Amino acid sequence: MEHVVGLRLVAEKQETTISPDGSIDVFVPISFKRTGGRKLIMTPCQPAPGFMSPQERDSLVSAIIRAFQWKEQLETGECTSLQDLANKLKISHSYICRVFRLTLLAPDIIE
Repeated sequence: MEHVVGLRLVAEKQETTISPDGSIDVFVPISFKRTGGRKLIMTPCQPAPGFMSPQERDSLVSAIIRAFQWKEQLETGECTSLQDLANKLKISHSYICRVFRLTLLAPDIIE
């Protein structure tokens, strides 16, 4: 779950103009700041929001587990190739190839 913060703007600091053709232009003074690999939107009336610390993602953990299960099936000879595994599981060959690459991650990353 990501931490979402809405923007609160002061009316005096923004500018709205209506063109003769009916289009509306809204000028909002904001700036972008990069902090810790994340891009933040800074407004003149509010400080940068705090972020929640990164959390474990169940889908990523499941994909790593699945990749190692597939690797074990290949090593034991249960399946002879990734294509054979894809046919057996009725999953796209390209998906299996993408997930299978997770077995190449460094052990400390997997941990």
